[in-house]
Amino acid sequence: MLNQVRDNRMDATAMAELNQRYMANFTPEEDQGYITMTTHNHSADTINRTRLDALAGEEYRFDAGVSGEFPDHAFPAPETLILKKGAQVMFLRNDASPEKRYYNGKIGKITRISGERIHVTCPDDPDEIQVEPVVWDNIKYTLNPETMEIREEIIGRFQQFPLKPAWAITIHKSQGLTFDKALIDVKSAFAHGQVYVALSRCKTLEGLVLSSPIPSQGIETDGAVLNFVETARQTPPSESRLEEAKINFQQQLLLTCFDFQLLQNRLTYLTRLLKENANLVRIFGVPGMDGLIETARDQIFSVSEKFRQQLRGLFGAQTLPESDAHIQERARKASQWFRDKFSLVFKESVQKLRVETDNKELGKRISNALNLLNREIAVKLAGIMSCENGFSPSRYLRSLSRAEIDFTPGKEKKSREPASSESDIEHGELFRQLKNWRSQKAGEKSLAHFQILHQQVLVRISISLPDNPADLKKIKGMGPKTVEKYGDELLEMVRAYLRHPAAKKEIDD
Repeated sequence: MLNQVRDNRMDATAMAELNQRYMANFTPEEDQGYITMTTHNHSADTINRTRLDALAGEEYRFDAGVSGEFPDHAFPAPETLILKKGAQVMFLRNDASPEKRYYNGKIGKITRISGERIHVTCPDDPDEIQVEPVVWDNIKYTLNPETMEIREEIIGRFQQFPLKPAWAITIHKSQGLTFDKALIDVKSAFAHGQVYVALSRCKTLEGLVLSSPIPSQGIETDGAVLNFVETARQTPPSESRLEEAKINFQQQLLLTCFDFQLLQNRLTYLTRLLKENANLVRIFGVPGMDGLIETARDQIFSVSEKFRQQLRGLFGAQTLPESDAHIQERARKASQWFRDKFSLVFKESVQKLRVETDNKELGKRISNALNLLNREIAVKLAGIMSCENGFSPSRYLRSLSRAEIDFTPGKEKKSREPASSESDIEHGELFRQLKNWRSQKAGEKSLAHFQILHQQVLVRISISLPDNPADLKKIKGMGPKTVEKYGDELLEMVRAYLRHPAAKKEIDD
């Protein structure tokens, strides 16, 4: 019957049998252990508060002990627990003691409360349970960078009795629980699968009571669930289907191993970003990005597409790639080829690429693009190298995981840090003096460095060595106002540099 509810195919017989559990104005006896399941919080809270207020005797309040980091929304039990003798309660966790006296969702009745102990009896359980406060830990999981093991750290604790008033509970909070007896109110059901969850909480049909009949249109089922169930019904599992799925899975893994489309996209994006902002950046470590991407296209990207086509031609419908000698041989040779090409194309270029810019926002975009590119290189290389002795799905997937964990993003290079590549500039000493001057001016005026002069302008001054205002105006980035504001100081620095013996030697060289 539950399967029919879940699959949205209730027939008239099943619906009639289910609705026989409808009992108008049903009121359970105090000691029967029924719990009412409702669709909304306010209904459950109202029932619990009304039933608790109706009990005679003293009201007890128990405040939870909270330490460290433990957010309110994650409290596993009431922060303030209000109880009376005779209250129906539900346990909120499993008993960790060897006796295993209670479990999450077990219903009982309070017989007495004394100090820090609450005594509960449960239907069909002759022994009284003495309940004491328990501790829930809020655990933070981190990865140890040295051992690569997951480490647990307790960052907060919550201590409270594992109980709550339980004449009623919402269907949402009942998920995962099991009840012997339940009074179900689903006339206001509003979510896919809500009726199924409520009905399936009860162990038996005899222990279930409906507060209102369930109309066939009231059982709302998610279309995605129905599609899944129908697909599963049409394609029942079998040894042949399992083998077919394994073959397809391994084939896709091997094709993915030698698929470098994302890597090509990452490299293309970084190249375009640098070219579109050529006047704002200085590039070190790579002779030319255009040459790099052309080499990568010829020796890696185009070759990989041809190899993947070759693999598709070798794949058989009845053979696992890891068991096919010919495919294994091709995977080993491809691993060697692409590993060598990765080293040739990327090791001496992308990994040494350094970019300087005064524009912080642009610097972040370039740094992010470079990190994504380097991550993709590391991951694809790890996959390639996992095939050096043949293709193995488990070895390939472990290699990818390790590469992801081991990858450390590079930090953004800030323009105010010493530029290790100043020697690349024809007159590096003058460039250094100009940067120091710009830094001083920026500090005096409380401006960003690029608001004084862009770094590319300093580079052009260092290369062209202007001797007069007219030559200075010819430099791109030196407008009339900038020349008027800083021209005399810049020209004086150039002249002073040219008078220095070291400068004359550098010019002669």
